[in-house]
Amino acid sequence: MRDTTFPPGQGAKYQPLKAEGHVRLVQFSRLGSQLHCRLKEVSISEQPEYHALSYVWRWRPQSSDLADPGHDENATRSVFIDGREVQVTANLADFIETITHLWTNVPLFWVDAICINQADDAEKSIQLRMMSNIYENASLIVIWLGKHDATSRATIEKMQEWHDLSLEFCSRYPTWDDMSKASRNWLVGAGVTAQDGSLVDRNAWVDFAQFFQTRQWWHRVWTVQEYCPDVDRLFLCGDTTFTPRCLYEALFLAKLVIDASDSQFLSDAMDVVMRTETFRAEYHRKRPPGELTLYERLHGYEFKRHPLTLEAILITWRSRLASDPRDKVFALLGLLEVPFRQHPLLAINCSLSTVDVFTNVAEYMLEESRSLGFLGAVQPVRSISQTGYPSWVPDWCNTKTDILQLPVVIEYVPGLTPVGRSFISSSDRTCAAYTPWPSEYPFPPGKPLPSIVRAPTGAELHLDGKYHDMIVSLCDAAPNDSLPNISTITRWAEELCTTQDVYPATKEPMLLAVLRTLALDVDNLVSVELVRPPKGLEELSMLPIADAIRGFINGTGSKETYDERGRHTNRQRYLKGRRPAVTQYGYICIVPEHAEKEDCIVAFAGGAVLYVVRQEGWVRGASGLEERYSFVGEAYVHGLMDVDVEQPKSERSRFVLV
Repeated sequence: MRDTTFPPGQGAKYQPLKAEGHVRLVQFSRLGSQLHCRLKEVSISEQPEYHALSYVWRWRPQSSDLADPGHDENATRSVFIDGREVQVTANLADFIETITHLWTNVPLFWVDAICINQADDAEKSIQLRMMSNIYENASLIVIWLGKHDATSRATIEKMQEWHDLSLEFCSRYPTWDDMSKASRNWLVGAGVTAQDGSLVDRNAWVDFAQFFQTRQWWHRVWTVQEYCPDVDRLFLCGDTTFTPRCLYEALFLAKLVIDASDSQFLSDAMDVVMRTETFRAEYHRKRPPGELTLYERLHGYEFKRHPLTLEAILITWRSRLASDPRDKVFALLGLLEVPFRQHPLLAINCSLSTVDVFTNVAEYMLEESRSLGFLGAVQPVRSISQTGYPSWVPDWCNTKTDILQLPVVIEYVPGLTPVGRSFISSSDRTCAAYTPWPSEYPFPPGKPLPSIVRAPTGAELHLDGKYHDMIVSLCDAAPNDSLPNISTITRWAEELCTTQDVYPATKEPMLLAVLRTLALDVDNLVSVELVRPPKGLEELSMLPIADAIRGFINGTGSKETYDERGRHTNRQRYLKGRRPAVTQYGYICIVPEHAEKEDCIVAFAGGAVLYVVRQEGWVRGASGLEERYSFVGEAYVHGLMDVDVEQPKSERSRFVLV
């Protein structure tokens, strides 16, 4: 959907499309300095020959530190569409100018800003639903990254060089074991790194990282769907082209460099690009003949692809940007398999509000997964008066993707295995340890789901649950919304351990209970297969608190493996956006950092973890007075997750989330 291209009164004159399944294609040409576009209506079903353009409407640096003070992202230029002069964004005009210079015979193109009547919501809705088919049926997808800057031409030349080096390395060391053993010495021999691990040509790698930081194409949500089709693709930056395979191999060499040298700047910049490449590879599950996939090369093992759920897709690309909030959903629907994207709740309708779109998505996730897993994507707490979103509806405009959902364990039911979450067990006890009502997770077919009521004041989620406890004290949150460091976590442990020596709920030493709580009672947060108590916590609990926390975060030995570093880092990552709290009945727990005293700890039928809710008062409902709650987030409560709860002895209640 993006922003309207043509200013009011200067729009192109469109004739309505003649039939369903029809699109407009555009023929570009130049007449002197004028850029001309001639529209042609075709039927996609007749398989016309055309290229599809993937680009961003307005170019702006992703990092404000790299911005050009003279650059105007809202600048427009004149083009002629069927003889009528109109204004298009400068970035699109730059592409038309470049392609008509580079190619003598420019083929037909599909370009959303020109081929869709942006002033007609009905047409726009229909065409957006067709976008995945439009890109899948193109003969070539051209990815326009914008004009050259001071370093981009040299960076692309370097990528070609690194492509050759990567192919040489992979041909010499074809297995992961060979690669991991030989990479450091090979990088030195190839002149990429020095003996001390430093980069030989650091400036080239800095420019490489900035190439992706400054190009908006890597950061916008629409480009994900446009990049994924199994169609030939070509990158175009200024007048220079390069292939996805060139990028693919340069990324792998960058990964080897990251592992072998002190180059965090490169790791940060590569994350979003590597995510795009690995997602596309796993989306198609294609292996280059005789080679490891990029995912296998990057991670050392084969990824077993599971069906992509909408929840998993939206969470994966939550950090991508969009000018229209609805595009955070609309732009990704084409990644679903056809039967799912045709669900009535997911039909693209440009007349719907953002609140309606996000609420429809939440209702779809509840209906499709038959569980409350989507509640884990809600962050942070909101009120309707502040944003218009119900508190229980995930806000997909929130780009804080570093706040992770709690790991959960479920009881697998044949034919009903839930998808979209990481299922992790911390105990060799029953697999229903995290499940308040095992027989009801997920909701079996035929059993009513929680109801969603579209009330005048906002959508409400009505569901059964049990009140368990209430928060009475909280530790201070990590400063500046940062990852909790050793100092912060040590302070938390010291504060919690001052209350008592033995944790009443589990009869274990208090420090051990605190460590298990901070670890969410999970062994390796990277793995989804390990089923045993957290490793080494009993030994750590025998140490002074400061030493125990240092070992908990950093590991106790000097010979850490990469996986061990990943595990300890993830222990901190799972605490990001959370903090410890103590309840009325003496339980210690991990709750969202925006939780408050007197918030309630509850269990919901169909939920896989415990939840924090906030009382909002009583209102008269269809069945009399009903108490309303706002949803705060997920909670881990040590001692309530693994044992039968006898206290408090409350019956099920009806909860209304607003």
